[in-house]
Amino acid sequence: MKIKFFSRKDCINKGNNIIKLNIILLCILHLNLYSSWSLKKDSNINQIVEHCFSSMETDACEQALIRLEALQLDEASKSNYSCQTRLLGLQGHVIKIMHKFGEKGIDQKTFEELKEFCNDF
Repeated sequence: MKIKFFSRKDCINKGNNIIKLNIILLCILHLNLYSSWSLKKDSNINQIVEHCFSSMETDACEQALIRLEALQLDEASKSNYSCQTRLLGLQGHVIKIMHKFGEKGIDQKTFEELKEFCNDF
């Protein structure tokens, strides 16, 4: 069995790679949090979801799903699990609509609960 020894140059290169990797990971995290915040703030999610349910168009539902995901992640980071749970349920309804498994529309009770437990809805 051959033992390989690392030179000082190898260690420095590995250290630089670790620093580069950390910077890349921080950038990705920053972009993820920023996009989550900006998606949440840029439009009325209620209207987007209702458009998905009324039109049953895949593109409209994808937009609703993206915005619901951003809002759900934000609520989870605030430990607002009552809201997060309801948003996850709504995401399930949107996915059913996208794949033509769900009914057209959603009951009003779901929207009332979202308004009650979610400040941004």
